[in-house]
Amino acid sequence: MSNKRLLYTGIGLGLLSVVLLNIYIWSNQQAFTFLKFKQPLKKGEKILERVLERISVPKNFGSVLKEAVFAQDKDWVVGKALLRDVATGDFLLYSHISAAPDEDFDKKLDKNKRALSIQVTSETGVSGFVEPGSFVDIVATIAEPGGSKQSARISTKTILQKVKVLAVGDRFLKRRISGPESDRMGSTTVTLELTPLQVEKVIFAQHHAQGPLRLVLVNPESSPEVDTPVMSWENFDQIK
Repeated sequence: MSNKRLLYTGIGLGLLSVVLLNIYIWSNQQAFTFLKFKQPLKKGEKILERVLERISVPKNFGSVLKEAVFAQDKDWVVGKALLRDVATGDFLLYSHISAAPDEDFDKKLDKNKRALSIQVTSETGVSGFVEPGSFVDIVATIAEPGGSKQSARISTKTILQKVKVLAVGDRFLKRRISGPESDRMGSTTVTLELTPLQVEKVIFAQHHAQGPLRLVLVNPESSPEVDTPVMSWENFDQIK
């Protein structure tokens, strides 16, 4: 009797372990909910709510996570015209409603400006809150010339203020940040609109900076120029 009880207990614990494992796997995979088309549409047709349905996919689903439209953004895309044909079952992608990055991207530039891309991470790029159309300051920590490496004067300075962001990664549409966007960002590039001299200044700073350049998000209605002193140990305690 005792042996049977132990056997039944062991079987019960084994089944419980399987159930708990399946729950754990399911909870870690069911991460994102996107939109897909219930019927085919032609280029130029408007996206209506009735042609879309929700679909949940695992977090490790693949490259579609970088382009697919989140279900909670449905109201934002409904009414927009398609840039290409779609088939039944296709995921709704941001590229369906925005031109590809290489389509007339150069014509979107101010005729006196240039486009320069810099590498950013979630930490240096304001946790993914920088969008195409945002304005940012660029901050660098630089070793000033003179002296030995051991006694170099280190200072932090804002090298450019309120520059326009043209693109983030391979997208230049005004994309909403929602849900797990920051999880998807990782390391990417931010393309900035600069004058030719500003391009040289950023590249020079990249070469001499102690660590990566950092972006600081700016309110688009703020003043274009703010007087900011160079930060060093000499005035560190004076700044409040």
